[in-house]
Amino acid sequence: MPLFEYQCRSCGLIFERLIRGKRGETHECRCGAVAEKRISKFGVSVQGEGFRKTDNASFDERVGADADKRREYYKTRHTKLREIQEANPGKKVALREDRSFVVVDP
Repeated sequence: MPLFEYQCRSCGLIFERLIRGKRGETHECRCGAVAEKRISKFGVSVQGEGFRKTDNASFDERVGADADKRREYYKTRHTKLREIQEANPGKKVALREDRSFVVVDP
């Protein structure tokens, strides 16, 4: 059953209610005024390929699990980025999906 947040129109109180089935967008506050449903944050758990646990595996295969190799990889990427930015002042540099840099006109 979903948990909804409501905010009272008159007193401003924010409260939660466990709602069964489909109910209206409004609910009654304890002060007797009408409270409207709020859009609230919620947690999401994402699983499967392409997410946090498997992203690092492809990086380890490309660069290696050795800390020195990782440091060298990031150092060379930072140097490449700086060189591209200095060669194209006032333009934005974006990162492509294949991890290469491209100059973008603002």
